[in-house]
Amino acid sequence: MDNPLFQPLIEAIVISYARPFTPNESLGELKKEWNKFANQRLQETHRLILQARNELIAHSDRYVRKAQIVPPGDSKLPGFKSVSVGYAIKEYSFTIKQVETFYQTSGDLAQRLHKAVVRLIEELYEGMDLPVKPFDLKSDNEGL
Repeated sequence: MDNPLFQPLIEAIVISYARPFTPNESLGELKKEWNKFANQRLQETHRLILQARNELIAHSDRYVRKAQIVPPGDSKLPGFKSVSVGYAIKEYSFTIKQVETFYQTSGDLAQRLHKAVVRLIEELYEGMDLPVKPFDLKSDNEGL
């Protein structure tokens, strides 16, 4: 992609999507059941996003992101020859079609999470006398 914002946006998408699937100190990791998708294409996309996070974006896997020295006269770019010693770093990238599937995968997950949250709110607060103004959700046995 020619736009200089394409790669940073892809990285932001991958990091944001993967955050609840990795251990963290704020809200914690989602339960393993949320890693499962009914649609196989979305399941594969979910796996690919998490893999990209772990191999390229949040970390640099040395077996995936290999550094190579390129001797003079050689090049990884077709039709070009280097005039001096250079270097190359291997990685993989995503197509626009794959990014569209990222969108569909995150949408599917968001819908499932929303349904679960609505169900839990009904279980927790149905029939209770609640404050008239919004209040913060508290964890464990902190009360309302």
